[in-house]
Amino acid sequence: MNAVTILGSPRKDGNTARVLGWVEDELRTGGHGVERITIADHRIEGCRGCYTCQGVEDDPGCAETDDDAGMLFKKLLPSEPILIATPLFVWGYPGQLKLFLDRWFCLVKFHGFSEPISLARGKRIGLLVTAAGERRGNVDLLLPPFREMVNFLMARNAGELVIPRCTTPDALGKDVETRAREFARELVG
Repeated sequence: MNAVTILGSPRKDGNTARVLGWVEDELRTGGHGVERITIADHRIEGCRGCYTCQGVEDDPGCAETDDDAGMLFKKLLPSEPILIATPLFVWGYPGQLKLFLDRWFCLVKFHGFSEPISLARGKRIGLLVTAAGERRGNVDLLLPPFREMVNFLMARNAGELVIPRCTTPDALGKDVETRAREFARELVG
């Protein structure tokens, strides 16, 4: 399998990057290819809501072509699993990542077709979340939108790893590394 990971944090060396690194290392150890997309390295515009994408059956077909989203879709679509790695920002995704996830709308075609078509149908998509606070009343508010997105895409939830009470990358202990490596094996299992 060739996995794509998406580092959605604006901090390239923060808690999320550290945990994601352990996941990626374990995937490579298991013989899987891994390509990381660091959202902070790309320019992503928001969805225009124009529905142009709905007229294109076998391609994202997004009308917004002046940014990096189209190139990122070319990396995502042939890959599996896809892992979204994000810190929790105000009970949700960081803005940079949210813009990209909004653009995933173009992966499902439902206007003018007898049945919806999903370019991500059956793909395994996972979520890794780091947070400074507790899980309850905090991270747990991000999980339902992720699950709904996976359902919308007609994909499969490959798993969710939540690491609460993060302070600094150096404070992440061996227990977090062990959980990250176990999660990597679940992603491809």
